[in-house]
Amino acid sequence: MTYYPPSMRVLTAGRYFIVTASIATTVAVVLAACGSDPPAEECVTVDRSCTPAYDPTFDNLFKNTFSKSCALAGPSCHASAGHQAGLILENEDMAYSLLQQHGRAVAGNPECSLIVRRIQSTDTSFMMPPGMPLALGEQCAIIQWVSHGAMR
Repeated sequence: MTYYPPSMRVLTAGRYFIVTASIATTVAVVLAACGSDPPAEECVTVDRSCTPAYDPTFDNLFKNTFSKSCALAGPSCHASAGHQAGLILENEDMAYSLLQQHGRAVAGNPECSLIVRRIQSTDTSFMMPPGMPLALGEQCAIIQWVSHGAMR
């Protein structure tokens, strides 16, 4: 019978499992990647001095961009019928709450905010909205809203 030190044994459902060094290393790497800030490679360069199409408040973003481009009634990407990535943008309160989650809008940090990365992407499999990018002034309004703290 092979002896395994206690540091390599994991008790699960009443049974011991042996954890090898490679599994332990993989778990450690995965857990280390779960920090609150996105990795540097997930950040982009943005022009914070751009000219927004309108005053960059959440109310204006919702009225002028989210409700018109992202959450049209029916099966659009972020309407309740489509709700892609769990993001519903047709209700203002819900939209704000959901944008504050999962790094979508990192207050003060548009460079690492998922919403900014998506609207500025040129990768057609990643860009939002799909097909046709938002106008530069609309992108700028989102960038400045996040840059100024993503406040309600």
